[in-house]
Amino acid sequence: MFLAMLAGAVHPEKSSRVHGSFYLQCLFWPLFLGYAWVSLNKTANGNWTAPALVSGLALGAGWALARWENGRRGWRIFFGAALVVGLVLTALLHDFLPLRFKNNPLDRAKGWKDLAVEAQKVRERIGADFVVADEYQTASLLSFYLPDRPRAFTPDWPQVMTQYSLWPSYREAFPEGSTGLYVAEQPNPLPPIARDFESVRVVGTYRRSSWGEPMGPTFHFYECRGLKVGQPTTWKDRLEYTRRQQKP
Repeated sequence: MFLAMLAGAVHPEKSSRVHGSFYLQCLFWPLFLGYAWVSLNKTANGNWTAPALVSGLALGAGWALARWENGRRGWRIFFGAALVVGLVLTALLHDFLPLRFKNNPLDRAKGWKDLAVEAQKVRERIGADFVVADEYQTASLLSFYLPDRPRAFTPDWPQVMTQYSLWPSYREAFPEGSTGLYVAEQPNPLPPIARDFESVRVVGTYRRSSWGEPMGPTFHFYECRGLKVGQPTTWKDRLEYTRRQQKP
């Protein structure tokens, strides 16, 4: 699929049925090449190019469809095999089959709904006004799977850590004395959490599972009472702090 996408981006299919190839190339190449250059100089994550893949897949599909329709048996065998592999991976990703593999990268996508169910139980028990997670991935998944789709937060670090650093923090959004639920892998709260609340204690743990088999790290649920608002840190403060830290 990746090779078909690149082939379609280099030589897009041009016919009366396919329009907008140049537009799709403009969406694909700048972002794809930009992050390719970044990856040569520092560690990069594979999902950074995700917006470019949307247009890349459209270009790849047009390129593949033209080869399928030309009637050559080799192309049809190749694309048929690719389709089968894609269907198998999709089945594994959505946990349709009780198969277990050591160090399976697809395990990262499993069990998050169950984690949100457990988090909701703790949230209701402690009367949490908001939810905080140690990582932005966990925060976004909790926002998606919790029943009321709340806006989750990450710890209020003084510097820019992720895109969450550019959005209002829980110290800006909630009044003093509020209660938070903190979901984290660490057995001890991160410094911003310990700083921002009067009391922080673990009230439960949970480990994600697939077909009854535990997998991944153990998550800790913290009851965080007595939010200390003080002087809220805004995104401008975090950005300025980060700039000062980066100066030689």
